[in-house]
Amino acid sequence: VVEDERQEHEGPVLRVRCAADVLPTQVEWMWPGWLPYGKLVVIDGAPGVGKSTLITDLIARVSRGATMPGSEQRFTPCHIMIGGVEDGWEDTIRPRLDSADADVSKVHFVDKK
Repeated sequence: VVEDERQEHEGPVLRVRCAADVLPTQVEWMWPGWLPYGKLVVIDGAPGVGKSTLITDLIARVSRGATMPGSEQRFTPCHIMIGGVEDGWEDTIRPRLDSADADVSKVHFVDKK
């Protein structure tokens, strides 16, 4: 059902916009060329290549507003939401965040249940 039909309908509604009505904007970067500000970021890859180490470091930097590797740009500390991990929050993720000096008051876990 397209939104403009404005009829009673149960279920999903498809909202459609013409590209001519969308104004392009610039992307704001936390880590120029790598990590956009305010966007969903997914890091995927083969097991054992260091994804968890990279993510933990990035989360710690973002939570504190620290500079990114190779950049002098600082930004306001941000809240981070973590989901879809295989490890436990209490025995693995939280200790890693503590080791990386993350501001854990800005880190939030999406429960698996």
